[in-house]
Amino acid sequence: MNFPSDALPLPDKIPLETARLFKLNAERMAGQPDPTTIPPAEGRALLAKNDLFYNMKPLPVDNVRDDTIGGVRVRRYKHKDATPAVLLCIHGGGWAFGNVDSHDVATRALARSAKVEVISVDYRLAPEHPHTVVLQDCMAVYSALVGGVVPASEIVLAGDSAGAHLCVLMMLAMPAINLPMPAGACLFYGVYDDDVSTQSHAKFGPGGFGLTSTRMTNYWNWYAPEDQRAKEALRPVRDASDEALAALPPLWFTSAGLDCLKSDTLRMIDRLRAAGHIHHTHDEVLGVPHGHLLAVNYLKATRDLISTAGAKVRNFLA
Repeated sequence: MNFPSDALPLPDKIPLETARLFKLNAERMAGQPDPTTIPPAEGRALLAKNDLFYNMKPLPVDNVRDDTIGGVRVRRYKHKDATPAVLLCIHGGGWAFGNVDSHDVATRALARSAKVEVISVDYRLAPEHPHTVVLQDCMAVYSALVGGVVPASEIVLAGDSAGAHLCVLMMLAMPAINLPMPAGACLFYGVYDDDVSTQSHAKFGPGGFGLTSTRMTNYWNWYAPEDQRAKEALRPVRDASDEALAALPPLWFTSAGLDCLKSDTLRMIDRLRAAGHIHHTHDEVLGVPHGHLLAVNYLKATRDLISTAGAKVRNFLA
């Protein structure tokens, strides 16, 4: 399969803000194991402690409450002047880590920027739960919203990393079960394939930039055994049909300049173009690592991206 965009040069300039963040993270996480090499519960406890660093200064939002939608725990954020529309957020974390707490600062920022209600989904995690359950929880929330008082035309999906992957799988699954598509989707530095031989993996995957190729491989193995991935069409870059890709709603992709998954986004865009999907855009955020959405309190580039995200959400809903 030909991916012309994957041949683009990858920037490697590291801005001062990012360098400072790397230094802080190196100091506070010195000696810690890769969380995918220890039991999942221990890895989650370790990352929950690390995530406090990002969530120490929660941004004020007028109304924040935990709830259950479609039998799944969610957290709802409604800032002043929010419209009845919904931004449904699917968090990242390699399908095995993360929750509504880890992404609290990011979802608060999105609620303030998008001026809609933000609903963050606390789906069940791999490896204790198979990939079918992970997707099922996300679909249950969307189905309940669409079946209730929020029309699909008033819903935008958003996901970062594994959350972006789940957003794509959700949309690809909707036609088969007669669910209407959302108005659009914001897909932040997503994972769309299990190929770790890409150009961005070669450059940033060995280590030093946060996410590594080894950790990404471990995430995939926890999420779904290799022999199941093609059968279950879990790798949209390779497994989705042109017809299914062409039917997707408007999409906004972002990639991080210092991310081993950058090629995933470029390849996904190549597939969409080849399939005839025309309503998609892509913004690269230079000089930031994978997962930078959580660093809104530390990186101006992230704050700027979230401002752009708010505008994109409103455009999708217009």
